[in-house]
Amino acid sequence: AREAREAREQQLKAKDPRMIGGYYEVEIAGANREERVLQVYGEAWECLESPKIVGSATALVCRFARIERVIEKLGPHVPSFSRLRRLTLGDNALHSLKQVLALAPAIALSHVTELHITNNPVCELVLLRPLVAYACPQLQSFNGAPISEVERSCATHQMAALRGIVNAP
Repeated sequence: AREAREAREQQLKAKDPRMIGGYYEVEIAGANREERVLQVYGEAWECLESPKIVGSATALVCRFARIERVIEKLGPHVPSFSRLRRLTLGDNALHSLKQVLALAPAIALSHVTELHITNNPVCELVLLRPLVAYACPQLQSFNGAPISEVERSCATHQMAALRGIVNAP
């Protein structure tokens, strides 16, 4: 199953300058099979129309879909993800902190406590982690590392200082 998934991912990545097409799958995991990982690759948003899939998902992985589409498609369904705790975004053409800020309201409306952003240009930006800690106060971890209260406080001060610079005459 893993090899088949990797082959499909490579196919999507190879033919996808605009990230068209796609598929989704639900992976059942955990010691007691309590985890439901909804994996959406490309433009396979039809899975969001299933209350059973959305309501049971404990983790969501969105890959090979532009971040604007992810926000657009997930937005109306966020309240229905009642068990969602982990969100992973990969290969989404996420390149600016402004895009991360656009994602923050959807995260704030959810029950997500873990966020992972991988294989995106924004991952190279030094301010990514502080911005996430600041903009998404309910997150307990980012990219696998816990967010401490001290780190969140420092991020709040950094972002306030940046706002002052950006808004200066």
